[in-house]
Amino acid sequence: MPGDLKECRQHAARCAELAMAAHTPELRVMFLELSKNWEKLAIQLEDAFAKLTESEAIGSNALESLDEAKRLSSFAHFEAVVRSIISKPTPPSAGPGT
Repeated sequence: MPGDLKECRQHAARCAELAMAAHTPELRVMFLELSKNWEKLAIQLEDAFAKLTESEAIGSNALESLDEAKRLSSFAHFEAVVRSIISKPTPPSAGPGT
């Protein structure tokens, strides 16, 4: 499967084995280079997965912050409405003698 760290490392190990068993220096060099490239790919994939995980966490935190801001905004609006009702002067009541 593309992007499989385990598979990349298996290919790197297999290429290293083939390099040790190679009958010519050219083959040995070729398989060692392939092994290094598979290992580099595995490292790059690890980095990419780590960044993806970090990005997902940042996105999740941003959504939570947005939800909290909406909740607080709704509360602030409710509080403003209540304060406006409370602060309205009440009309004087007509007493029994007026």
